Amino acid sequence: MRLLVVILLLFPAAVAAETVFEFSVSKSPLSRFESSQTTKIIDRINSILEDRSNGGDRCEHISFIARPFVNIGHFKNSVDVKDDLNALFEDLTHSVYVVEAINYCNGPTPYPVNGCAQKGKPIIVVNLSSLEHTARLWLHEFGHSQGLSQATDFRAHTKRRNSFMNSHPGPSNTAITSTECSFLKSQSVVFAATFNPYATPLIHETAGASSGKRTPLEELLQRLWIHGPPTTELRGVANDAPKQLRELLTDRTKKHLWENAIVALAVLGDENDIEFLVSLFEREKAVDPATENAKLKVTFAVGYLSARFETSAGHRFLRHRTNPNNNIIVFANQNYERSLFLAQEVSKSALKGLALSGSNSESAAVAINEAKLSSERGAYDLGVGEDFFQIIEEIQSDVEEYGLEGFLIKAQ
Repeated sequence: MRLLVVILLLFPAAVAAETVFEFSVSKSPLSRFESSQTTKIIDRINSILEDRSNGGDRCEHISFIARPFVNIGHFKNSVDVKDDLNALFEDLTHSVYVVEAINYCNGPTPYPVNGCAQKGKPIIVVNLSSLEHTARLWLHEFGHSQGLSQATDFRAHTKRRNSFMNSHPGPSNTAITSTECSFLKSQSVVFAATFNPYATPLIHETAGASSGKRTPLEELLQRLWIHGPPTTELRGVANDAPKQLRELLTDRTKKHLWENAIVALAVLGDENDIEFLVSLFEREKAVDPATENAKLKVTFAVGYLSARFETSAGHRFLRHRTNPNNNIIVFANQNYERSLFLAQEVSKSALKGLALSGSNSESAAVAINEAKLSSERGAYDLGVGEDFFQIIEEIQSDVEEYGLEGFLIKAQ
């Protein structure tokens, strides 16, 4: 009996086994991601796993750790074509690759997306300014890497709006089912897992919602839009949503919402908003990440509005922006390498905007061909090759075949 008591003291009955996954991070040369961010992100992910206040099952005995140092990789700052994507997916040296832009994810995307993943592959994410958004993005993409596929379980994702695998997660998106938890805990090819038989479940304080009253539209804009805009929810949010968006886009205290607001205005606005967005692009100096990201969305929004209303009203602006030499002054506050990169991103987005709007437009087709020839001649550097222009042609072809809305659904 005395021996049994000693054994119980050494090995408490309440202790349960825990699977611990390690995140190893590599960032692109221009990324502003810092090593100190990693621990905070992993801490927040562990908090989300412990928070079962939103109707899901408790995903116990799983946690994450991170290597303390972030590697600076020798890969591109943006994912533009299939070869860029595969180069990272096939590199199992690290489990997380942080880039500055994802313009291609399992197919052409009309707008930059925030994350990309496939089962058994590393996750590819952009560097976000919000810790909360970053944690949800990493956990969401980790889920895809572990086999939770939006492509095969799309219906469940749209119905379960509180799920952590929702495409547009907000503060309440913490629900994890027992089945999903089993997927998360399965052995991973790229996320090194250790099995600790004496670990106790981690308990973290759950971060509360940010203070301040927000409108329903602002609540929607506050979410992380991983794979494009939530068009159905946007269209049902408020009758005066376009007016609210215009007002918000003139309020510098709400810059953190501008990126999503610009995309939302593309979905909800009218033809006159093309001029409004062009004015916003030309008025605002890119002196901070929020303004940078907003500017990168304007070219998509102008192209999308031009397509919705079958107008060439925005083509002059888009055509001008296809030349990165015309854009670099917009980001002159940065060092030259970053200014050039951002100028190129605007140009690539402008070409996609023209492709969206140009299936029946001769002026858009001419502008795309001019940009292609200028790039080939070395008149300016777009940072991409011939394969990128094949994607532009693919976007044009898909819009023609599926229609604008059908293509956007397909792209998500």
